[in-house]
Amino acid sequence: MKYFLSKQYSNAKKLHTIIEVFKPATREGENSLMERLNRLATLNPALFSISSQNHQHENNTLSLTQLVREDVCAEVQVHLQCDEPLEILRANIASAKAFNVRHFLFFVLRQPQALVQEGGEVSHDSVAIEEALKKMRQLLHLLGEEQSIGVMVPYCDTRDEQIWASVARLACPGIDYVVLPMIATTQSYSARCNLLTKHGVRCPIVPAIVAAALNARSLESLINSTTAGRDEEWQCIVRQLLEIEEQIVLSGRTHRLNVHASEQGRDSSSLSAQKSEERASSTLRSFHSTTIHRIKKQKAEAIQAFWLSRCVELVEGIQECGSPGVYLVSLNLESVVKKVAEACGLREGGTLPWRPRLEAGQGEQIRPIHWANNPKSYMKRTRGSGNMSCGTWARAIREGDVVFSSHDAGASDQHKSERLAMWGISLRTHDDVFATFLKYLQRRIRFLPWCDSIAPETDGEIKDTLLKMNSAGFLTINSQPAVDAAPSSHPVFGWGPRKGGFIFQKAYVEFFTAQDNLARIVKLCSERENLTYFAANAEDHFVTNCTSSRGTIAVTWGIFPGYEVVQPSIVDRGAFLLWKVRKQ
Repeated sequence: MKYFLSKQYSNAKKLHTIIEVFKPATREGENSLMERLNRLATLNPALFSISSQNHQHENNTLSLTQLVREDVCAEVQVHLQCDEPLEILRANIASAKAFNVRHFLFFVLRQPQALVQEGGEVSHDSVAIEEALKKMRQLLHLLGEEQSIGVMVPYCDTRDEQIWASVARLACPGIDYVVLPMIATTQSYSARCNLLTKHGVRCPIVPAIVAAALNARSLESLINSTTAGRDEEWQCIVRQLLEIEEQIVLSGRTHRLNVHASEQGRDSSSLSAQKSEERASSTLRSFHSTTIHRIKKQKAEAIQAFWLSRCVELVEGIQECGSPGVYLVSLNLESVVKKVAEACGLREGGTLPWRPRLEAGQGEQIRPIHWANNPKSYMKRTRGSGNMSCGTWARAIREGDVVFSSHDAGASDQHKSERLAMWGISLRTHDDVFATFLKYLQRRIRFLPWCDSIAPETDGEIKDTLLKMNSAGFLTINSQPAVDAAPSSHPVFGWGPRKGGFIFQKAYVEFFTAQDNLARIVKLCSERENLTYFAANAEDHFVTNCTSSRGTIAVTWGIFPGYEVVQPSIVDRGAFLLWKVRKQ
């Protein structure tokens, strides 16, 4: 991207990450992907790069692109396939720019179509590369200087000097960076970089690495769809995976044979041969089912450990080679990507404890805490708002800087069948309701009507307290623990515009409860001056011990070198009453 060209970023110690995902074929798959993207967005990657499994419907990714920008508040990269007709590419560019997309990646060749057979050897079609280059040059003037433009070059054999001369021409004027696909080792990346540099490429060169826990069969299928299938480096990785899988299977079989022998020996001394055989057979059937489950689990854990170790070693190696970034091919799987990012220090802290909307993010400095677990609803209901950096959110409403619409994303039926499956068809008793809230805290269900994603990690700090509250009829929907001078680099609580800061939080909890319990809360708060409460019911009866001079209370703030105190999360009476309507 353009900032890869600047000295500031080329000399940075941290790599900047692009995470590639593909558009699922079904609505259910797309909903699941959006949940994953919200979790991956906590890594603060530079971009999400969205591809399509079906090249005939490449423009369908634009709907997902808009959704990611609006709901995840993350920058998105659109793919432009150079084997598409020029008219379709122009239309896709125009649609993407209408969605304010500023990042594009040319894919020069679709690998299976880019190969020609010559005497049994596989080589790239240089004519196809020249055709792609011609299209790119015609399209670059449509994109403009303000856009960030990269090119994914074909996977080529490093021994083919002639083809690399053609590939290097793809880094034509207007291209900001080159992406090398399917990098298997640091040596492979270094060799390809040297070849491109030798043929005149001067822009940054970013490696694409597979960051997904694939078994041997899945990996073989993936590499065989490209010329990487004939690369000895990838064949070696496939063999390593096969060895890991075979060792685990053999270990399970040995255990099974040992159990079989011990069962026969024990039974033959005390039972008849027939009863001994029946008992052994029953034991083995039960054990066989358990063994298969255990083998599958061990295999999955071993494969993930292999990929994590391999990816961490590769990311560290390419960083030493001077790469300004890394392109992680996730295949819509998040576990390896997250662990690689954490192990290699790729996680970038946000400037605020929440992700600001992209278009008006510079002016948005304050949010009411009430929507912390339902940011999608908040962003859609405040769409069109102006600068929200006022001293108090209530004043922002009065002055018209916050336009609060009646639209509520949380009321959608989009996940109705999925919600019924999680919550049950009906809740007949109070205990049924309590149990549903407990399951949410235990992460056994993924969301509630007032919480559009899985229970946040911060709840783990006070999980036992929250479980007790919900069991007692205080049904929590939002909370945060007290934090006293946590470093701004803290993996859970950290955020801020500059390193070396400190984070503070007031303990906060929001819940539903019965009228009798409210009386107990009011009495408790009257005895403790450090406790403040807001309470309202469906009939708009509102009670509080917060005086008018304390109508807005900061519950999260940070101290950073060279900055005034930053107070991004507040409790505000006006905001609470608006949120109360949503809770009903």
